[in-house]
Formats: sequence, structure tokens, C-alpha cells
Amino acid sequence: PSLTAGIFSISNTGGRVAPGSSFTLSVECNVETEEDYSQVIVIKLLDHPWNKKKGTHITLTAAAFLPSVNFDNLDYIFQEALPVSTEDFVRDGEPHILFHQEQKILRFNDVCVGSEASLSMHLHLRNMGLVNCEVTVTSTHTTPQSAFIFEPSKFSIMSQSEFCFRISFVPTQIGTFTEELQLFC
Repeated sequence: PSLTAGIFSISNTGGRVAPGSSFTLSVECNVETEEDYSQVIVIKLLDHPWNKKKGTHITLTAAAFLPSVNFDNLDYIFQEALPVSTEDFVRDGEPHILFHQEQKILRFNDVCVGSEASLSMHLHLRNMGLVNCEVTVTSTHTTPQSAFIFEPSKFSIMSQSEFCFRISFVPTQIGTFTEELQLFC
């Protein structure tokens, strides 16, 4: 049997305890918002006359924290790309990566199709939260196969630290590819 008390789930809610032995209650805490939680549970010993009436009050507390990846500083995230507000000064024909600041677009330009060498860069993410952040990287694309490779596509960013992952543009045909990068924490 189990008992739910607020955000806490308690299993093994009853049983016999032999003299000199112990009984363990398993408590799980499932939270969705960042805040402090508290819940009082009462444990009663049925064979003990005083405890049978009042029980022993135990307070369960939890402090919940969410990971906090900083997506506000795009210049930091895309620091390996050339920041531009206009593309006029970039010479055509040379592979390059641009970060268009106003449009918030990362452009991989002039990459040779079928080339062994891809055009790639690292994206820098910083977890400002007090707990680790599990990240999954995907993209939405309209072509049958994505022209981008994310390495690694799943990773963990420790609390108060940063992690870099690589994004590579590897087109298999001539054309313009538009994809939306999605990061799930």
C-alpha cells in the first residue's frame, strides 16, 4: 500500500516491527515548481496505548530547484560565429558561419556538398541553476533528413557550470536548409 501526502508518496505504509528490528518507509518527492514544500505525516503504533491515540508527527520537507540554462546572452552561446547585422562585407564562396543578431539566425554559408569536411562550431550553454540540467538537442526540419549533426545530442550540464556541444552542417544536396534548433531541459 502507498499513501500520497501533497507532493510526497510514501510506500510500505504499514507493517509489523519485531523487537530489536526496524521498519523502513520509502518516501518519493515529485515536484514541478521551484519552491519549498512541507507536509506532516503521523505514525501510530497500534500496540502502544499512548502512541495509538496521538501518534508521532514527522515533518517531511523538500526544497525544489529547477535547472536554469541562460538563453538570454546569444553572443555568448554563438561566440564562435561571426556576429553581423548585415552580410555585405562577407566574401561569397568561402565557407563561414554568421550569427545575425537582429534576426537571431545562425547561418552556415557556402558549404560544399559531399565534402568530407563539414562546417561546424560549438554552442556554449551555461546552467545558472542549483541542480543539474539534462539536455536533449533536436531540430525541426522539412527535408527527409536533417542537414545538421549535434554532438552530443544528449548531455548533462552540472549546476553552476557550462557545457559546449558541436553543431555541424553537412548537406547532402545543393539547396537552402532551414531548421529550428530545439533544446529540452
